[in-house]
Amino acid sequence: MHNQTKKYTKATLILAMVASALVAMLAWETLRSPGQAVAAAKFDPLDAGVQRQTQIREQQRTNARLEEIIRLLKSGKLRVVATPAKTTRKNAPR
Repeated sequence: MHNQTKKYTKATLILAMVASALVAMLAWETLRSPGQAVAAAKFDPLDAGVQRQTQIREQQRTNARLEEIIRLLKSGKLRVVATPAKTTRKNAPR
């Protein structure tokens, strides 16, 4: 039984090493040629400018949605009623 566990452990370690090597090779290729990676993925996680532009676009979309909600609330077509939360063990006062 001990011998079988040893073989399983060895095979698992070899598999983990191979997977780690593949991940390292992919990361190296992405960092070595970021232009090609950006063209393929349309997003470069290492480019702060792209990240900032994405944040701005998402904030603009959020603002537009919030404006729509505010417009609905002001028009009276949408009503919100606040009720106290049910006390459960998770949110019970301590």
